[in-house]
Amino acid sequence: MDTKIGFIGLGHMGTPMAKHLLNAGYHLQVYNRTLSKIDELGEGAITKCKSPADAADGASMVITMLSEDEVLKETVLGENGILKKLPKGAVHISMSTIAPDTAQLLSDAHKAAGNSYLASPVLADQKQQPLRNYGFVYRETSTQKTWQNQCWKTLARALLILAKVRAPMW
Repeated sequence: MDTKIGFIGLGHMGTPMAKHLLNAGYHLQVYNRTLSKIDELGEGAITKCKSPADAADGASMVITMLSEDEVLKETVLGENGILKKLPKGAVHISMSTIAPDTAQLLSDAHKAAGNSYLASPVLADQKQQPLRNYGFVYRETSTQKTWQNQCWKTLARALLILAKVRAPMW
């Protein structure tokens, strides 16, 4: 597929998500603080990135699966954060469970940068396998692209779609 997806966070849940997207034919621009974890994804349509900004460069979507609010804020807003290179009109999907004030801060920053933010926490414990048994909280918008919907279907069998709306989640 021609669509580039930035993917940041190759922990216990992030790695299988990334593998599933690769198996579905997506090109991933991957960043992880421990760069050697990227090698676990094997061969495929992968660009290894040295910073979150590089993972976002030219991507239509960036998915983050990070464990802590402060790490997520630095990944998005920091000196080499994704907002430095995320194209206007692109979307950042945070799959982490984060505080509401962090989600609001990130949403406001993305809106100011001309792109979108979607908080979509994973509904599964870390022992649950395979990946397609995971569920996600998800909110559709009228501006969503078909490939974004396909990406969701690739990631999980169960989607809790909150509402079809004409505005961003936050």
